[in-house]
Order: sequence, then C-alpha cells, then structure tokens
Amino acid sequence: MSGETINIVDAYENGKFDFSDTKAFDENTGYLTVSFLVIPLKDNEGKILGVLELSNSYDPRLKVFIPFDKNLQQLMESFSSLASAALQGYIKEQSLRQEIQALRIEIDAVKLEKQVAEITDTNYFKELQEKAKGMRNNKND
Repeated sequence: MSGETINIVDAYENGKFDFSDTKAFDENTGYLTVSFLVIPLKDNEGKILGVLELSNSYDPRLKVFIPFDKNLQQLMESFSSLASAALQGYIKEQSLRQEIQALRIEIDAVKLEKQVAEITDTNYFKELQEKAKGMRNNKND
C-alpha cells in the first residue's frame, strides 16, 4: 500500500504488521513462515499493479530460515521491474482481447442486420408478406 519494499526479518517477532493469518496458516499446516520480502509491482506511472511476495529465505548450509539480505533484495527489486512489465503486458493483452470480442459482437450484429435487410428487401419476401396479410384478413372476416 505504501509503494515501498518491505523486508520482514521475522514475522513472529514483528510488531509493525498483522501476521495473525500467517500464524494461523502455520498452526494449521505445520509450516513455519519466518522472513518476508514484499515488493510492489508498479506501472510506468508508479501505480501499483500488484505485489511480489517472497517468503522464507533459506540457508541450505545451516539449514535454517534467514532474513533476505540487501543484495538479494536489490536483485529482486530489479527482477520486479521485469515482472511489472510482464504484468502490464498481460493486462493490456486482456484489455485488447475484450475489445476484440466486443468488436466481433458488433460486427456480427451488423452482418445480421445486413442479411435480414437483404432478405426482407426481396420481391419474394414482400409477396409472402402480402399473402400472409391477406390470409390474416380472410381469417378475421
């Protein structure tokens, strides 16, 4: 919400953010969530499109969860610009697909109107209408 990267060293020791859902998840699943790195995904104008959230940086040598270090944070912030560009591309693609679908519906409606006009403007159709009108008049007499 702030548009800033947030690096949480230990979710269980953090008093700044509410991690009650995370703690409940951990309790229900037996998982342990410790560290978080949360990076906003912004468009070219700085509007936030989404969030890249990483959890549990792990040191395989020590076999423990560790905080996300500044180098990894910088790397992931750089990566987030690629993720933002990909997300923007996806959003634009979906918007274009919706526009194309709307145009197809519009084109189909125009084609249908043209086909109906082609049929109703024929002499044969007009003769059928006159016959039907005559039959209705005869039935009502």
